[in-house]
Amino acid sequence: MKKHYLPLALEQRYQIWALLNSGKNRSEIALELGVHRSTISRELKRNQGDNGYEPKQAEKRSQHRRRSARKAGKRTAELEQQVVDGLRRGWSPGSISDRLKLEKDDKNQQVSHTTIYHWIASNKASGGCWHHYLPNQGR
Repeated sequence: MKKHYLPLALEQRYQIWALLNSGKNRSEIALELGVHRSTISRELKRNQGDNGYEPKQAEKRSQHRRRSARKAGKRTAELEQQVVDGLRRGWSPGSISDRLKLEKDDKNQQVSHTTIYHWIASNKASGGCWHHYLPNQGR
């Protein structure tokens, strides 16, 4: 079963700060907080400022990222049709994605090449034929 990510609380950030200042390494801090060591590494990488790690500043940075995170776009029939039309023309998913970025101001009407590949794989798994339109026919 997939584990869900829970953001660190301000109290945990203060614990990280105190343990860093006492000379503990990332693995020891993770063990003390009961989280994976990659959580600590990620926290320090994302939220460390010019003056080192500061809990209040780390909390502000984290909240800002959560507020400004792009929401997942909707897979509309219109967008899907534009992708299929591009595939039928022999365009690569990258070309389709680039074209949509140029033509569409609405970010919900844009899609990354990776998402297009996911759509193609999903279509193929359900017996579809989109993969045949790829330049190398999905090989």
